[in-house]
Amino acid sequence: MKKYVQLLKNTGLFAISNIATKFIQFAFLPLYTAYLTTADYAIVDMSFVIQSLFWPILSLSLTDALLRFAMDQEYDTKKVFTTCSVLMLPGFAISVYIFSFVNINDTLFLYRKYFLTYYLVISINSYFSIFARAINKIKLVVINSVLSSLMIAVLNIVFLLVLNLGVEGYFYSLILGNLVTALVYFYYGKYFLFLIKRFWNKNLVKELLVYSIPLIPNSVFWWVNSSLDKFCLTTMVGLSEVGLYAVSGKISSMLNIVTSIFSQAWSISVIKEYKDSGSDKFFTIIFNIFNILILFMSFVVIISIKLLAKVLFSNEFYLAWKYVPYLVIAFYFNALNVYFGSIFTAYKKTNLIFWTTGAGAIINLFLNVLMIKSMGTLGAAIATIISNMIVYIARIIFVRRYVTIRSSAISNCILPILLMILSMSMVSEISFYISAIIFGVAIFMIAYEVVVRLLIPFKRIRREAI
Repeated sequence: MKKYVQLLKNTGLFAISNIATKFIQFAFLPLYTAYLTTADYAIVDMSFVIQSLFWPILSLSLTDALLRFAMDQEYDTKKVFTTCSVLMLPGFAISVYIFSFVNINDTLFLYRKYFLTYYLVISINSYFSIFARAINKIKLVVINSVLSSLMIAVLNIVFLLVLNLGVEGYFYSLILGNLVTALVYFYYGKYFLFLIKRFWNKNLVKELLVYSIPLIPNSVFWWVNSSLDKFCLTTMVGLSEVGLYAVSGKISSMLNIVTSIFSQAWSISVIKEYKDSGSDKFFTIIFNIFNILILFMSFVVIISIKLLAKVLFSNEFYLAWKYVPYLVIAFYFNALNVYFGSIFTAYKKTNLIFWTTGAGAIINLFLNVLMIKSMGTLGAAIATIISNMIVYIARIIFVRRYVTIRSSAISNCILPILLMILSMSMVSEISFYISAIIFGVAIFMIAYEVVVRLLIPFKRIRREAI
């Protein structure tokens, strides 16, 4: 029972952290859509996309190794932290060259100094955040996230609303917010105590790199699955359409709050518990909880999409609502992929993460080129659904080698199919009554799954614990 309580405790702490961050994003979405054009918003969003591509490559994906090895009692935490930090320094030097001289797009190149500065501060901040989790300073992560969110909120008001600085103002708020947070991590986390002179160990370096290097192409493939569509739209359709697509993704990313909260807590629990004799039961119960929760939230977001769009989108951005239901489906499969990926990480089977994500990425690349030409922005969303679904199927097959996860046909097949039907019904605008009936049937099935898959098993666990 203790492992469930610990997971719940960490989930609660990460919930505070993520909700603070996401709340700012959504609370200020009307401000962004009112004071920025679709092209302006696309420029800022592309900075996120580019950072998510270059960071795992230039850092050698050592953030993943840092979490895995720093938590392992068989390794010296100080040596792991110092070694990872030193190994990543060349990547920062390379990033300066890339952002200063490589021209991907003429409009984006005009903002290269903002892209570079944002890349450096957000990357360092992310690295420090991972280490805080590894050394169990979860409260520091929570405090820092809230602090960063509040700072960015205040600075957004100053730079966008008061000074009307547009894109530059948005960048200023992001850069300053993340810079302060990184400094707080380093000082209050006392990271300077983990930097030692005698740290170099060939065997440790080899183990870190053998673990992390397979994750580099995996991160690239994952980026292809989640962000390539924006690059394709930029070249094939234009920045304005990218702005609409990016804003539509903000509503589906409301669900990412849950995934992010869970994955941060789950990545810690799975490393601690995967060797336990009762791990199969633990993994099964947590999977069913996570799956049912994500399904419920997906149905709610899709049925209420028009209302959400009216509240959050201003002016020309309102048209983005039709892409949201499809992006929610893509999110659902991606969320389950994150769950299975954590299991592969605990067992140090990063090669399986690489191969499964790689298959989805190749298909995503092909489908984006094919579907955007024929269907426009909608084609990008459908390509993402298909690629995420393929990764999901592959990971279900491979995860059976290590753990046995039991779930029902209702939650694994029927409810996802109903989710797709509801999405098509809402977008086609045939009849809201039909959509409401589909939603009602789905909620009934979810309620049944909660009783059978969650409440009954938990009663058994409590009896066993007593």
